Amino acid sequence: MDPALLAWGKWFCISYLGTAETGFPAKDALDAVLGVEGKRVRARLLALAQRMADHGHLTREHGHWLESPYKEIYEFKPYAFRVFAFLDGKHLRVVSVAKKAKPRRQERDYDHANNLRTQWLAAKKPKENR
Repeated sequence: MDPALLAWGKWFCISYLGTAETGFPAKDALDAVLGVEGKRVRARLLALAQRMADHGHLTREHGHWLESPYKEIYEFKPYAFRVFAFLDGKHLRVVSVAKKAKPRRQERDYDHANNLRTQWLAAKKPKENR
């Protein structure tokens, strides 16, 4: 089984960004949330990811596409955390995790997710042209 895979459905394959060699930073961040809270957040994300994979959307309270200039980033909302992903073909790649925060901090979290997306796509592009 693929260690990066979160959910597979009619609409999307949802997985953590990374490789076996480089690791999966977003998964590691979620695994670092300890105790009952960590278990609840991981279980909720798994349920939201499966629903998104099967149906192609979630109600706004559980997730949504961000507005410009971050419109390429999807935000899952499992409890007091935000999990960011981007679309790569039919794959939603989970790139980062952040605890819910005030707007200024949120902007930094959005920038971070968008930068990871840009780096992934730039690194992937030369391989596709071979």
